[in-house]
Amino acid sequence: MAKQFSSRMLIIISIVSIIIITLGAALVFAVASNPGGGGGSQTGAKQELNVNMVPPEVFEYTSVFSMNEYKQKTRYGTAKEGSFELKSSQSRYKNTMTGVVTVRNLDYLENYGEIYEAWMVDMDTGFTLPIGLFTVDGDGDATVTFTNQDYAIPYDAIAITKESYPDEDPRPNGDVVLVGYFDASSLDKSTLSSARISKEEYSQYGNQAETVYG
Repeated sequence: MAKQFSSRMLIIISIVSIIIITLGAALVFAVASNPGGGGGSQTGAKQELNVNMVPPEVFEYTSVFSMNEYKQKTRYGTAKEGSFELKSSQSRYKNTMTGVVTVRNLDYLENYGEIYEAWMVDMDTGFTLPIGLFTVDGDGDATVTFTNQDYAIPYDAIAITKESYPDEDPRPNGDVVLVGYFDASSLDKSTLSSARISKEEYSQYGNQAETVYG
C-alpha cells in the first residue's frame, strides 16, 4: 500500500520536477541519457515504459560546463545512473505491475546501518509505493525486480533513496540518489480491457462466476 511521502522528501522531488519544466524536457533528458538511449524515454510498445534515472543534482545544472561534465562521466561509465522498466496489465478484476530497477555506480555501503530503497511516487498526492530494498556490489551495481497488485497510472516518478537500516518508518526519509519521471497514463489505457473476461479467469479470484455471468 502506498505510504505518505515525508514533507522534506516531497519538497525535494517537487523542486526537481519544477526545474525540469524550467530547463526544458528536451535539453534535460538529452544530457541525462547514456550513449545507448534517451533519458526518460518510453518504448514504442504501449504496455511497457523504459525510464532513465539520474542524480537529482543533474537537473540543477545550469552551466554548459556542468552539463558537459556529467555527460562525459556518463560516456566513460562512471556516472551514477539507473533504468526503470515498468509493465502493467489491467482487466476488470485484476491489476498487475511488474518492473525491473537497475542501478549503476552507486556508492558501496560499507555501513550495515544503511540500505538503498526504490519507490514509485505519485507527485500529485505525495504518496509512495515501496518496491524494494537492496544493496550494491563492489562496482556500485544492482538489479531489483518487483510485482505488485496495483494500478500504475497514479505514479509518475521513480526514486532511489539511501535509508537507515533497520528503519521502522515506512516512509522515505533518506537522501534521493537517483530519480526519473514518466507518464503511465498511456500504458494503463492501452492494457485496460473493455471486454468481459472469461469464467475461468474470473474464477481464479475466488468469486462465483455464475453470479456475474449467470
